[in-house]
Order: sequence, then C-alpha cells, then structure tokens
Amino acid sequence: MDSFVHLQVRSEYTLLESTCRIDTLVDRAASLGYSALALTDRNVMYGAHKFYKRCKERKIKPLFGLELDVEVEEKAKGTLLLIAVNLTGYQQLMALSAQSQSRSETWVQADFFYRHSSHLIVILPEERNPVASLDREHAREVIQAMRERIGPDRLYVGCLPAHLPESEERASWIAFADAMKMKRVACGNVSFLSEEDKKWRRCLEAIRSNRPLEDVSPLEWREEHVLFSASYAEQAWAHDDRAMTNTVAIADRCSVEPDQLQTTLPSPDHREERSRDALRKICFQGANERYGRLDKQVVERLEHELAVIEKIAFEDYFLIVWDFMAYARNAGVLTGPGRGSAAGSIVAYCLYITDVDPLAYGLLFERFLNEARVSLPDIDIDFPDHRREEVIAYVRNKYGAAHVGQIITFGTFGPRAALRDAGKALGTPQALIERLIRALPSSVATLTAARTSDPKLLELLKENEQANTLFQYAEAIEGLPRHTSLHAAGVVLSARPLSEVVPTAGEGPLTVVTQFPMEDLEAYGLLKIDFLGLRNLTLLEQLRDEVQRVESGTGEAPGGLPMDDPQTLEMLASGKTTGIFQFESTGMQQVLKKLKPTTFEDLVAVNALYRPGPMEQIDVYIAGKHGRREVNYVHPDLAPMLSKTYGVIVYQEQVMQVAVQIAGYSLAQADLLRRAVSKKDREELENEKASFVNGALANGYEEETATKIYAWILRFANYGFNRSHAVAYSFIAYQLAYYKTHFPLVFFSAYLSMVENDKGRLGKAIRELKNQGLHLYPPAVNKSTESFTAEEKGVRFPLQIITQVGRQVSRKLILEREKRGAFVSFINFCERTAHLPVNRRMLANLIKAGAFDDLYSDRAKLLASTDRAFEFVDFERDLGQLFERGSGDFRYADATPFTQEEAYMYEKEVTGFYLSGHPLDKYEPLIAMRAPLALAEAEQAPVKTELWTMGAIEHIKQIRTKNGQTMAFLQLSDESATCEVVLFPNVYRQVNHELEEQRYVFVRGKRTVDQYGNKIIADDVIDVERAQDEAETVLYIKWTHESHTNEQSRRLKKMLQKIPGFSQVRVYNEKTNQLFAFDDRYRVRINDELRSNVKLLVGEENVAERKRSESIS
Repeated sequence: MDSFVHLQVRSEYTLLESTCRIDTLVDRAASLGYSALALTDRNVMYGAHKFYKRCKERKIKPLFGLELDVEVEEKAKGTLLLIAVNLTGYQQLMALSAQSQSRSETWVQADFFYRHSSHLIVILPEERNPVASLDREHAREVIQAMRERIGPDRLYVGCLPAHLPESEERASWIAFADAMKMKRVACGNVSFLSEEDKKWRRCLEAIRSNRPLEDVSPLEWREEHVLFSASYAEQAWAHDDRAMTNTVAIADRCSVEPDQLQTTLPSPDHREERSRDALRKICFQGANERYGRLDKQVVERLEHELAVIEKIAFEDYFLIVWDFMAYARNAGVLTGPGRGSAAGSIVAYCLYITDVDPLAYGLLFERFLNEARVSLPDIDIDFPDHRREEVIAYVRNKYGAAHVGQIITFGTFGPRAALRDAGKALGTPQALIERLIRALPSSVATLTAARTSDPKLLELLKENEQANTLFQYAEAIEGLPRHTSLHAAGVVLSARPLSEVVPTAGEGPLTVVTQFPMEDLEAYGLLKIDFLGLRNLTLLEQLRDEVQRVESGTGEAPGGLPMDDPQTLEMLASGKTTGIFQFESTGMQQVLKKLKPTTFEDLVAVNALYRPGPMEQIDVYIAGKHGRREVNYVHPDLAPMLSKTYGVIVYQEQVMQVAVQIAGYSLAQADLLRRAVSKKDREELENEKASFVNGALANGYEEETATKIYAWILRFANYGFNRSHAVAYSFIAYQLAYYKTHFPLVFFSAYLSMVENDKGRLGKAIRELKNQGLHLYPPAVNKSTESFTAEEKGVRFPLQIITQVGRQVSRKLILEREKRGAFVSFINFCERTAHLPVNRRMLANLIKAGAFDDLYSDRAKLLASTDRAFEFVDFERDLGQLFERGSGDFRYADATPFTQEEAYMYEKEVTGFYLSGHPLDKYEPLIAMRAPLALAEAEQAPVKTELWTMGAIEHIKQIRTKNGQTMAFLQLSDESATCEVVLFPNVYRQVNHELEEQRYVFVRGKRTVDQYGNKIIADDVIDVERAQDEAETVLYIKWTHESHTNEQSRRLKKMLQKIPGFSQVRVYNEKTNQLFAFDDRYRVRINDELRSNVKLLVGEENVAERKRSESIS
C-alpha cells in the first residue's frame, strides 16, 4: 500500500513552466513504485488524455486535476489545486478550464467556480493561494465562506516538504490551518523529473519571460520539486503523518475514466427517414444525374459501397458532408473535385462531395474505406480560401455552436527553434547559433540523433565548449510544447455539446476550440472533417465567374470543360505553366517539356511521380510513352494494371490490383498489404509475404514467380502515390490550364491579383505574360482598379502596389473617380484628392509609376511640379469664393524629360517592376542567343548542370583565400529573385575588370546548394555591353580540301563549346564554295586560347575575325 501520492504535478503542457514530458513522467512514477499519480497543469487540460492513456499502459491510477487561478473575493485572488472525485468532477474541471481561457484575464470568478466544484477536492496550496496575501482575520472569513460553500470533507490546505530549518512563513501557514481545523495534505509541487532538469526549467523561464538566463533566479521557483520517491516524502513530512495519509485517502476517493464520455455525430436533417434510407435515396438520385441510365457496373459499385458504409455505421458522416456541400453549391461556392482517397468513392461522387468519376478513372473505394481497417478515414474538402469560413459558419449554425469545434495543435521546439531560443536565453553569439544550425544534417530528425550520427557536428561540439553547452540546453527542451495554435483545417462535430465530452478552450475565431489535438479526440467518438482553404480554388472560382461574365453566361463551368483539349495539352507541353497548380515549379516545367503530355492521364502520372524517390522513374515513364524503351513487366499478367503507366508503378492502387490479380486478395485485403508496405514493419511484411505467396500458389502461380513479384512490390510500392488524390488535383491543374490557354487575359489578371504580395511569383508571371506577346500596362489613375484588370491585349497594373499608396488610399481614389467621374488633368486630380491622405511622396510615386501618363505624358515635368501643385491647391482653397479661378491657371515647372532608362528605373523603384519597357529591351536579340534563366528559375535548375543566367550586380564582396588569392561574391538580382554568385580566384582573375555594381551581366556557371542556400558557381561573367561587342565580331574559318573531315568538324564543335560566348562562327567550305553559320549553341568568346586552338586545327591562314559589317574576301 502506498504511503504517499503526488497530487500536485505540472507537465510539459503548463507551457514553458515544466520539463515533465507526459510519457516520461508516468514512466518515472511507475519506476518509483507509485500506484497512483495526479496531473494538475495550470488552468489547462491539454495533456489529460495522453496522461490517462499512459497511466493505463503502466497500470497506474490516473488522478485528474488543475491548478486553477480563482478570484474567490474581490481581493482574494490566487491558485486552487483541484482534483476530480468522479466523472462529474472531471466535467467540472473541463468547465473551469474552459472558463479560465475564455476571458481576457484567467481568473475564474467565485460564483462560476462554486457552481462547478461539487465533485472536486479543493486544496489551498501553500504558495499563491487566494488567502496568502490577506491578513489573518480576512483570511479566516474567506476560508470559512469556502468551507460553507464546498464542505469540510472536500476542502484541504496543502503543505510543501519541510525545510530545515523550517521557515517562519511555513510555520505560520501550518498554525493557521490548525487553528481553522483544516485538513492538511502533502503537496510535492512537481515540475521536473531530475535535479538536472532545474537547469532546463530555468532556460524555459528565460524563454517564457524573454529574459537572459543570467537574469532568471532559481529562487523564483524554489518551492518546485522533482518527482521524488515515497521514501523521500516520508522524511520530508516525518512530523506530519496526517498530511501524508490524506494524499492516499484522496487518491482512494477519486476514480475517473474519461473515455466514458463518448459522443457521436449529430443527426443530419433528413425528416423521418432512417439515415441509411436517406443516404441510399440521395445516392441513387445523384447517380441518375451523374450517369443518366444506370448500368450494372454503377449499381453494383453503389450497392457495394453502401453496404460497407452501413456496416460501419458511417451514413451520418456522409449525410453531413453532403448537406454542407449542397449548401456550398447553392451559394455559388466552387468546391474542390476531391482530395485524398475519398475521390475513389462512387457514393461521394453521387452525393456531389467529389467531382471525379471513380469508374471512369479506375479508382478504388477500398483505398478510402475498408471495413477491415481499424481506423476510419476522414473526408477532406477544398474550398476557395476566402469562402471557407462561410461554409463552417453554415455548419455551426445548423448544428449549434456548442456542437462544432476547431482543433488545437501544439507548436513544439524543433531542432532549429530549440537552438535559436536556447541560444538567445544563454546569450550565445548569433554567429555561433547560425553555425550550429547550418551544421545540422538535413536528414536527421532530432538533435540527439544529429549529435550521434554526424562526425563534423560532433567535432564542432568537442572543440567549442560554448557550442556544446548550447546544444545540451537545446536537446533538453527539444520537442516540448512552446505554444498553441489551431489545426489549419480540421473541424469536429458532436451530437453532445463538445464541452461535455472533452476539455475546450473557449471560443476560437470560428467555433469552440478543443484542448485535445486530433489524435486524442478519436477516443471520444469524434471524427474530423477538414475544411481546407485552397487559394487555387479561389483563382478557379474567379476565372469561372469572369469567363461567365465575358461570355454572357455561356461559358463552361470548370466541371464541364473538355478534358482532351489539344491546345491546353500543347500549352502544358510547352512548360508555360506559371500559375498552374502543382505544375508551376521550374523542375516540373522541364519535365512537361520532356513528357509532352497528350492525354489527361499523362498529367495524373507526372503529378504522382514528381516527388523525391519516385522522381527517378519519370524518365522511365517518358521513355516508355515515346517508345524509346521496350515496356517490360515482371509477369505478363501485370500488363493490364501497368500498361497505362508503361510498366512503372505510379499509384498505390496498382499495388492493390497486383495483389488481387496474383494472390487472389480481396481489395480490402490488398489495402492492408499496401498499408503494411508503407509502414515497413518487418514482422508484418514477413506475415504478408507468406499470405501473398500462399494466395499466389492457390491462384496457380509458381512460388518463384510469387516471391519475385512480392519482392518487386516491396521495392517499388513506396514510390506509389494515391491515384485518387492525383486525379483530383490534376483536375484543378487542367482546369486552370484550360482557362489560361483560352482566356489568357482573364487568367493573368486574376493570377497576378492573387500573388500581388509575392514578388517572386509576380515577376515570373509578368515575364510569361510579356513572352506571350501581351502587354503589362502601367497603373493609371483613370483606369486602374483594386486588382490587375484585363484590357485589350494586356493587363493593367493596380494602384495599391505602388510604394506608399497601399490598398486603403487606392480604394479611396477609385471611389472618388466613380462618384465624380474621371480625372481630367493632373491638377484636377490634386484638387479632388486634397481631402484624402495623398502626400507629396505618394504623389511623386504615382508619377514615377506612370499613373498620370494619360493626362500628361512628361513625367519629369510632373515630378518637378509636385510642390507647386500642392501650393496651387492650398491657394485656391484659401481664396474660397472671392475669385473665380480654374485648374487651367496651373503652370508646370520646367524639367528635362527623362530618358527611357530613367523612366524604367523609376518604375522599378516604386513598383518593383519595369512596366513600360525594360533597360534590356535593346539587347533582346543578344539575350535570345543564350536564353538565360531568370534567377528564380536558376535556383530550381538541376545541381551541377551548366546554365546561363543574367541580372544586375547589386553588390560585390572581395575576400582573400587562405593562400592569399582574391575571389569574390556577387549579389545578382533580377525581377524574380536575388542570388549569390561565387567567383573563385581562377575565374575572378579573368573577369574582375568587367565587374561593376548596378551593371547587367551574363553569368555562365552551375547551381550548387550548401547550408547557406542556393548559389551559382561562375565559370564566366560577361558584361552585357561586352557581350554586345562580342556579338558584333564574327569568327571565320575556312575548310580546305585537305582539312575538312567529319572528325575535324566534331573536334572544332567540341572546341567551340568549351569557350561559349556571343561571337558567331561562320565556316567557308572551299570544296563546295559555300559559307554557312553555326547555330547559337556554338557562339564563342574569342580569346587567345580559342585562337590558338583553332589555328592549330585548321591552319593560321584559314582563320579570320571580322566585324559583322565587314566583308571577307
């Protein structure tokens, strides 16, 4: 029998105030021989379920409590230690915890506390209790009132372990309790598990209070203790047996099983019908709408799925989702075609939950719902991100706010965050913190694993004591919860009010919030529905609505677009996929150019394959598609499952189909095999192997064949992707691509508006828009709206992106224009906006952006006249009605007109982009010779593969290497990104005379990645003016009868490609009397090395250099 039970224990979920991790805490209690243990986090119950579950595993009786901040009277505020006696008491704890978090102050008011304390043990802890700061007379009155409201049998005073010598405060508290005839109970006040943890507790306090560690005194929590043993307790309370005995008595008195608080889904409104009948009726009605005449395949699939759904009592779940999806459709909300494995369900398709026909695309229901699987799936629904809350509000209003909840999540200290936060607390130099972070191997999940697996990191920690100290602190706090957040999409629904089932945390921005994360909620009968906001659906919805408007209501909705449109597939094959969901990365663009998709299935496959691991199969797939390799199968019977993907396992469903074909599995069994393969559990895989081989033998296959196929499954199955998800998301991509192909101006105006705050994406889209021959018109005070807008042959830039203008002022300017008509002149604009917050800087920026070009085209004069304009408006206002004056009296200041380059630079200064032109426009033929990648594209290019890029040199930094040589780092920028270019000494020596800040240069080099990010290692840097000069020079080579052989020609081309540049190479063939030019791939940089090598090859007399304007005899 226990002699002592810990009744006051805070865990990691008293955020940043305890180092006790739940599992470790319970394990430690078990190792100390305790048969009961309490969890009493401060005001919260975040860890209650994990605590309960672990206690059950370790056969320890769980006691549930709180340290609750209560205001028992106006001046009597403090902490009460509460323990639930039974399940009702546990629910009272939930109510008190929710109340403490629903107020701006955490203090729970006395009336609410007393109404929810009838089944609680109430302990006044020795420290921070509500009467601690009161004089004794007042304290007696408060405790007497509490005793009357709570009852003497549930009210205790806590006492901490005795100090030697005993403090006056403690002696006074014990005497006061005795005088009040209060029962005493021993409280360990636990917040760490070992003496060493006190260091980490101090670090957490420094982080929590944003103080340096040296400013945090351990005396601040001197009464907190480790989880000590019963023998230690017997010594600490040696003179207070009753306090010890009361801990055991309280533990014996309390018994709570929280998982008795079960709920179900709320009942959807389907009149008097049973759920199964309602679901069946709606499904067949939808099937008739979807398919027209119902054939045998449709009916059998529907009946099969409905039977499984009914067997696991999942009807209400489907009906709830059907109901809010019907609301969304009726409200004009564009819903996603499907997400995850739910797209494999014909029931979901017939309920209009998904828009992917599982029969047409060969999708499997068992990948979604499998009666043999222990856990039930959830349905994830995509909505336009600006309308997600609208649908959640509908659900909340339908079922009641108390029955609909958002889900809490916990942000924990990750490896890098732990190093940063601990480093800040310790005062570690920032450079050392960043050095440690860069030294972390990217593939290692934890700091401890990194320490043991990375030799370089281990060496750094051994060499640098400060680094090792920081690492120890970071290891200690890594994984602890740091803050709370909300699940990005998850919502739970309950037939009972959520607050009766699980702890809640008051109101979130949309609904009540659970204190348990999703993985804990399932134990109480709660299922999650994910309401996801997808920005690309917002874009698709806008495109749908705008096309409907442009086409006068005759345009096709996304779901009705032809899925085999040649122009759309051609656009995708060109790689011009900026703004196309899932297909817009530089790497994916390269894949599409190689793939040249001709069917929607090609898009689905490449979408599934473009991930780490499976990516290596992309070239295999492409070679198979284009007939460049023979498609082979491990066994001929696999051809029906793999022929569409040219022998490559692309989808998880293919693994399931192989198991059905070869081993005679049911689809439900095949799904379990798929899950076993993904989990990589060796024992489970061996069991599955035996089952697979036996099934294959029974199906008439040889054991060797079965073993070979099973090994092949294990090798490639992890590459498989969820086909249902790939099809659904490829639908969105294809629909966007269709609109982009057939309505480019509508697409670009909507997409540019969507990414207006993302300079990289905005720049990339603007480049593609211009490359398609469309115009980007500068902002105009009489034409710009609050977003990018389509005009004839182009898109108009909005006002709000201009520096200093912003959305609010832009809106006011547009409102003024709509109310009183277009602005008729520059000074008219100034007069009419005098009451608006348009200052001199803002006006100047509007001028620089070209916003007044339609009213007065000389930007230099306008810019010089801003002060004069403000004075003119002020003077007119002062004159009032005394004189008649008009804006025609305004005179512009004289100024020299801007050059084109000056106008371009001002545009870029205030908008971030060149609008009316580009400083490099005059170099377009030169740029076309090398087709350099934009820097954003270069950062996505294959590593260590030669590339050309270009940009302006923002900054040059020279350094000396260890052996005294000079090298340099360039900060190169263009409209898409900024990138570091490294010039090692051998390159720097050759090009340093061409390097100048703010000059445009071509860079030839290779992308590399290190701990600092992307870099380009330069092999050559060519100033754009130098490149222009090179392009004016032609290298002539004459092939004589003797020298012209195929081998010589190959050698020459190889030689030319070693020194690429901009000078064209022309060859005169003496034998045929023909002069021809090599294509741009063989343009060269003419230098002494090239001259020497070419002359050696063909003879000095057969080489000449001429300007393009010169002839050669």
